Amino acid sequence: MRLKRHGARPRGEWRGRRHEGAHARVKGAHARVFGMPPALAAVLALAACTSGGSVSTSSSSSAVSTSSSSSSTSTTSSPPPPTSASSSPTYVPVKPDFPAAAKPQTLDSAAAFVKYFYDLVNYAFANPEAGLLGPLGTDGCTACARYEEKATDLVRSGQHFDGKIVDFVSVDFSTENLANPWVTYKGEQPGTRVVDAHGATVETSQRKVVFIRVVLKWTSSGWRIESITNT
Repeated sequence: MRLKRHGARPRGEWRGRRHEGAHARVKGAHARVFGMPPALAAVLALAACTSGGSVSTSSSSSAVSTSSSSSSTSTTSSPPPPTSASSSPTYVPVKPDFPAAAKPQTLDSAAAFVKYFYDLVNYAFANPEAGLLGPLGTDGCTACARYEEKATDLVRSGQHFDGKIVDFVSVDFSTENLANPWVTYKGEQPGTRVVDAHGATVETSQRKVVFIRVVLKWTSSGWRIESITNT
């Protein structure tokens, strides 16, 4: 993944090239809005949920402190997606290959690893498969365990997401710490349905721009995730 330096940014900070994708259409007027337990919703960096058939598009994001020793930088939220849902090509879940760019111990590699992780989340939730997400976290990564639990629950229930849970926009980092860097993943939550085996809507997520801070650790097996929080 090619990253480019921006001229007036703090030392060590880079920004991934921006990519945009079409938004999924929210279906099912009587579907309830994403009903995950609050802790899991926070882990997935999804918008706060409301009941009913309407979807909130509030653009506010809260800053979250982390225990990482890496230096921090402020991020300005981009405007949220349009309030009207737009159609998009059907998402065909294909398991992503682990990218060569995510293998070395570099900051560019850390950013590539985080992008890969969320590509894998999209796949594991749309074509439910257990055992993919948990191993990418450290033993103490509670968030990684909850992602894994969600994928396992989808397999058990016969349900799945009918599109991506989050569309990739960019990745940023501001650190010189190659042992414990943190990366901010920016994405757009497109308003995806969770459907059952018959295609009936079970839940619907909100449409919102999200910023997810991922703290990594370099291990003998390469990058692993220590924590995930909203920013």
